[in-house]
Amino acid sequence: MPGPLMAELPCGMPVSDLDIHRAAHQWIAQHGDDAVARAGEMVERMRQRGDTESADTWLRIIIAIGTLGAPPTDSRHWKAIERD
Repeated sequence: MPGPLMAELPCGMPVSDLDIHRAAHQWIAQHGDDAVARAGEMVERMRQRGDTESADTWLRIIIAIGTLGAPPTDSRHWKAIERD
């Protein structure tokens, strides 16, 4: 069930990258290791309703969930670690 997360995402308007990141963070906090699978269920639910815009938003959230779990790729980060 979408609950308050979807209520915070404006309908009919483009969702900012910051809002996607915040939604992904909240979704991870709510669902932990099941976050991607549960978000995938939301994609399917939105598609079944014919709401492709919301389905696309959920796909963006899935990508953000993966990014939040990935190690940093910025070389400056690794140089700082090597100095420590």
